[in-house]
Amino acid sequence: METVTAPNYAEMFREYAKAEWNMDKETVNAIWLSEYDGCYPQEYIGDELLKDIEDKFGYAFDFLTSLLEKDGYRQIDFRTVVEPSYEMETIVVVIYKDKVVHFEGIKAWHFMFKDDAEFNQWVSDTLEQWKKKLV
Repeated sequence: METVTAPNYAEMFREYAKAEWNMDKETVNAIWLSEYDGCYPQEYIGDELLKDIEDKFGYAFDFLTSLLEKDGYRQIDFRTVVEPSYEMETIVVVIYKDKVVHFEGIKAWHFMFKDDAEFNQWVSDTLEQWKKKLV
């Protein structure tokens, strides 16, 4: 019996972030793949905190849509809408053509992953939920 190894989504995300946004591994790890106090790592906050929060969510969900291309879904047919908030929940909506595949409110303070394993599980679980809605 052949053992199937689960994808290392965290490493794939690091590679995707480098290719798409010229973001180095340390930045990806600091923003998404480590725990910190606050809604965004202090040393990476730019001039517009809400834009940083929007990117924090948008980049992660953009990565998820890219993963579905191998299943025949065109990434260009997905629309990700992020309504960032510092004080309240950030709203994330992902639409594929005419189907809402994701609608969630998440505090920016809570959207981080303690390690690669937790990120990998989030990606796996989220993709599984989306695929059920895309049928």
